[in-house]
Amino acid sequence: MKKTILILFIALISIAKSDAQTSIRDSIELTTQQKIIETRINYLEAKNKDLKSQLLKQDQDFKEDLSNIKEDFNGRLNIYVLFITLILSIIAVTINFFGKAAIKSRVEDIIQKTAENYAESKTNEVLSKKITDEYTSKIIRESGETEIKRLLNELELKGQNIIPRQNWTIV
Repeated sequence: MKKTILILFIALISIAKSDAQTSIRDSIELTTQQKIIETRINYLEAKNKDLKSQLLKQDQDFKEDLSNIKEDFNGRLNIYVLFITLILSIIAVTINFFGKAAIKSRVEDIIQKTAENYAESKTNEVLSKKITDEYTSKIIRESGETEIKRLLNELELKGQNIIPRQNWTIV
């Protein structure tokens, strides 16, 4: 029995010793893992800082590039606007110059045609009046003279019949 107790005691010590060794090994492993994790965390923090600084640098580079692109665009836009304005000015001057000449020519044509039409209508009116007046007066004169002669002859005949002729002198 003493032997059994002794074996049990040795088994318990050996179990305790192995548990102690296991817990020491576990604590060493935990410490090692903690150090590995801390190292990894420190590495990741350093990497994070490096990435943040790279990101800030890229952001600044992007803003500078964007600013340069905007300035270049504004410069080119101003040049294009200048050329377009110049071309439109040349076109406007050309249209104005040739347009004035065309308008002047057209107005002169209209004035000339109007003057010709007015002169023609006045000439026609004067000729018509002259022809009408002269023709009418000629017709009146021609037909009037014969009519007047006839009337005078008739009056003379009637007068001779009514009033005896005394020394009449015709004045």
